[in-house]
Amino acid sequence: MKNNFRNIMVLAALVVLAAALRLYGIERESVWFDEFTSLVFLNAPDAYTQSPFYERWQQQVFHRPAQRWLEFLKTNHEIDPATMPVYDTIEYFWNRYVSRSPLSQRLLSVFFGLLLIPLIYVFGRALHSPAAGLVAALLAALSPIHRHFAQEIHMYVHLTLFALVSAYTFFRLLRDGGKRWWIAHLAVNVLIVWTHTFGAMVPAIEGLFFVLFYGRKFKPLCLWMACHVLIAIPFVLFLTTIQFWSAEETSEWQKVPTRQEFIGDLFADDFIGMTYQLRGTPAAFEWILQPPYARALAEHMWPVGRAAMWLFIAAVFALGIKTILDGLKARRQNVPPPAWQWYCFLVMFWLLPPLVLYTASVYWRPVIFPRYTAYCSLGAYLLIGMAVAAIRPRPARAAAVAVLAAIYVYQIFLVIGEPQRTSWLAAGNYIRAHAKADDLLLAQDWMWKRVFAYNLGPIGNVLSYAKTPEVLAEQAAFYLALDRPPKTPGDGPPSVWIAYETYYFSQGPWADLERELTSRGLAFSMTEFPGIQHVLIYKVDGKPAMPSGTPKLPEQAPVEFGDLAMEFWRVRDYETAIAAARKAIEIKPDYSRAYSYMGMAYKDMGDSDNALAAFSKAVELNATDYLWSHVNIGTLLTEKGDYEGAAEAIGRALAMDPKYGWAYTCLGKVYMGKRDYEKAIMAFQKAIEYDPDDARPRDALRDAMTLKDAPPPAPPPSDEQRAEANTASMPAEPAPDIVETPPRPDSPGDIKAALERGAEQLQANDLNGALISFREAIGPPPGNPEAYLNIGIVLLAKNDDMGAKVSFRKAFELKPEWKDVIGPFVSALIERKDYDAAWAELKRLRAMYGPLPAPLVDRLRRDSGRNE
Repeated sequence: MKNNFRNIMVLAALVVLAAALRLYGIERESVWFDEFTSLVFLNAPDAYTQSPFYERWQQQVFHRPAQRWLEFLKTNHEIDPATMPVYDTIEYFWNRYVSRSPLSQRLLSVFFGLLLIPLIYVFGRALHSPAAGLVAALLAALSPIHRHFAQEIHMYVHLTLFALVSAYTFFRLLRDGGKRWWIAHLAVNVLIVWTHTFGAMVPAIEGLFFVLFYGRKFKPLCLWMACHVLIAIPFVLFLTTIQFWSAEETSEWQKVPTRQEFIGDLFADDFIGMTYQLRGTPAAFEWILQPPYARALAEHMWPVGRAAMWLFIAAVFALGIKTILDGLKARRQNVPPPAWQWYCFLVMFWLLPPLVLYTASVYWRPVIFPRYTAYCSLGAYLLIGMAVAAIRPRPARAAAVAVLAAIYVYQIFLVIGEPQRTSWLAAGNYIRAHAKADDLLLAQDWMWKRVFAYNLGPIGNVLSYAKTPEVLAEQAAFYLALDRPPKTPGDGPPSVWIAYETYYFSQGPWADLERELTSRGLAFSMTEFPGIQHVLIYKVDGKPAMPSGTPKLPEQAPVEFGDLAMEFWRVRDYETAIAAARKAIEIKPDYSRAYSYMGMAYKDMGDSDNALAAFSKAVELNATDYLWSHVNIGTLLTEKGDYEGAAEAIGRALAMDPKYGWAYTCLGKVYMGKRDYEKAIMAFQKAIEYDPDDARPRDALRDAMTLKDAPPPAPPPSDEQRAEANTASMPAEPAPDIVETPPRPDSPGDIKAALERGAEQLQANDLNGALISFREAIGPPPGNPEAYLNIGIVLLAKNDDMGAKVSFRKAFELKPEWKDVIGPFVSALIERKDYDAAWAELKRLRAMYGPLPAPLVDRLRRDSGRNE
């Protein structure tokens, strides 16, 4: 009893130690690419969604949060065809109902990782002794590789846990039998095959072991096989649907490991220097030693790793010899032999999966990564625990434990001093702290731009990309040469920041970029952020030297300058957008997309003639490249009253994409201009069918249906009627002017009158009348923010949440300071549905502005079910 209590206390201490190691530094870890590929389809953190730059951030990262569980599974499968649904399901529901924070997803993984510690103790105790279980638990608690994956927003910690549960329930099933062990074992094997495609190797090893060592148990063997055939059928059918990338497409990141790398994967998952999964640094040793001594100690990671690996192999080999000798001794003494079969099972569990994947990689295609088989090290821990527990002299056993602890403390110190994953987060925080409002941010490669933007979070600066150092340097020179006055007085001239991710285990500088910057006469400084791949942040300043001509740039340069133009267009810096588009055209005169982007900028500046010319040039160069150009030509011609030309242009877009929702919306506006309301209604209905999330065709459809039911316009009066009207005592009523939308006055007086009329109608609960009045008050582009705000309030009262969000977003774009005033109420009411917060915000707004529109208050009363 006393020993049992002591063992429980030691185990509890190991769990606490494991928790401390896994929680330490977890907040410094960045979202790296493997985690980003699923997080980008989940709800963003609350701090992101409340930012005024959230919508732009979504565009930068291509953030598309899935609204339903099956949608998330389907999208993830499209991005990574080999992804399996168990972890994706956990990740989705945690994000949706518990926390949106990536840090909370890491903490969830830590919880699953900590379950390994007591479970491996229980398994080791059942296989051999409590001492064996405690030694195995010690190794698992101090393990660098299991600490790493316990912090990961990925399935590997779950795969490891399920593999251990599977092995333990398999052992209990064969040793004890019993329905509960059968049910538990089969259930976890269902989970494991649907967690990772290579998780199926665990039941495969169990089946092989069953046949080789327990084949005489014929009925249980047949039952086990039959159950696993049933498990395998849907799994195999699913595998046949996977269309994985070709070996050529994955050759950059999936390779056959070198002999040394494979040996490290096979025998030395935890030993930094032998494994290529983790990065060792002297940073933690510097807590207790001077830097030179810390570096010297860390440089011994390779000889220490090799020695530890051979120690493991020798201990397992010695345990095997002892198991054989104990079996022979038991046979001579005619007593039951020890359970030597389970020694073989643990060796198979430890070594077979990486051997299988390596063989497949050599003779088929590369499919091996150490993380796919990280669970195998648990077999080694159990074998080492049994070997140590088999040492009879207590001092010798204590010495063995001390040696193991020293080796593992050394290993864990190598990895806890600095972040392991690519340090996008630290780099982003550095830029946030030092960048000015006008500074341009660039990232090397389109994909890394998305990952960087995710970690950076919403920010007001323009963020773009280029693949090569030549184009990055050229983009920096282009922007700095503009020599624009700063937006914020006192900021000084702008800078350009360039983010670059190094190759694995390499560091800066990026010599090619520095050479290109120097050749353009630009000054720069570099700050480096460590990780398994370093992030280099270059700050570029100065006015570039005047070039003798356009330098020869890579093939993608015009596309990358075009995308830069698009980013400036998104922040309404139309002049810079046009300049970037002209630069793309300078590099490649027939690049049609650049003309499209230029047209968009001119259009939003109100320069319809230049916009029309640019769009026309774009479709002349490439009519099928960008359908939006055709639609933009159509909208511009609509504004000019050329309805036939507009319909023809939009028709070309629909001929190429018959399900282009926005094109149908624009076509409906053409018919509205022609007063053909029947066709307008049909067009708007098509737009809603193909793009149900767009509120604009719904608004236009309401307008069209209202105007369709209005009395027809009176015919023009004849000369006789005009003369009669001039002599009449009362003037005739003017004919109603039916146009595309209710007339939008240009003068401030008319806009004010429309706003006042709409406010009176809203207070009287005449929602349709208020909507028409507020739409009249929008006025000429870019529109009146108060009108958009009131339209949003009316649509809220009409339960049109999507349309309301669009209107509020437009109001906040035009008047950003309103977002902080009104945005919290809108968010609480229709996004979070936090009615306590909504009532609190309503009271705050009343205190600031007095009585609020009654329909708005009624909406909150209806939704919350209470009256305050």
